[in-house]
Amino acid sequence: LVIQKSLKEISSNEVVNYIKGNIIFLDVRMPSSFEKIHIKNSINIGKTPNSFASWVGALVPHDKKLIIVCDNKDEIEVISRLARIGYENICGFISSFRNIPEMYMDSIKSISALEISSKKYFNSKFLDVRNISELSSGSVNNSVNIPLNQLNSKIDTLDKNNEYIIYCAGGYRSVMAASILKKNNFNSVINVSGGFNAIIASLS
Repeated sequence: LVIQKSLKEISSNEVVNYIKGNIIFLDVRMPSSFEKIHIKNSINIGKTPNSFASWVGALVPHDKKLIIVCDNKDEIEVISRLARIGYENICGFISSFRNIPEMYMDSIKSISALEISSKKYFNSKFLDVRNISELSSGSVNNSVNIPLNQLNSKIDTLDKNNEYIIYCAGGYRSVMAASILKKNNFNSVINVSGGFNAIIASLS
């Protein structure tokens, strides 16, 4: 019954109304797709086989209404997986951005590991969202570490006037973090493609 109720395709007109309301757009497409285009203020948690459920549980409140943004024909699988972990307040899904006004769409800028040393990023702040246990492999000088699962609770320690360059180990968590910052009105957010692994590789 929960799944049937949630399997409502949201129209472009409804999207505009929902954007103005207190609802979470949970975009479960993979980070590379989310970066290119997404509905403004969406949270990205890519639909991976193993870690998807745990990240949803860590980052998305159970009491919020959700609209799922997914690839075509993924809606049944996604809504079923969410229902199994207690997310039943799903208003519907979106699998196409057709006819959604451009003003309600957004993207995330990504740069390569080689670009982070560019002069134009000298005043940027680096945000490392890896777990503390991962820091033994090194980090970018003067970066701030906030593990992704603590970002919502510690977001007020960050300055919205700063430009943040975000990295994790491989690029999956950093896009999630970027989406959370943008939803919280951090306007200048950049993702490092390939994460710290790519940074290390660029130095060799």
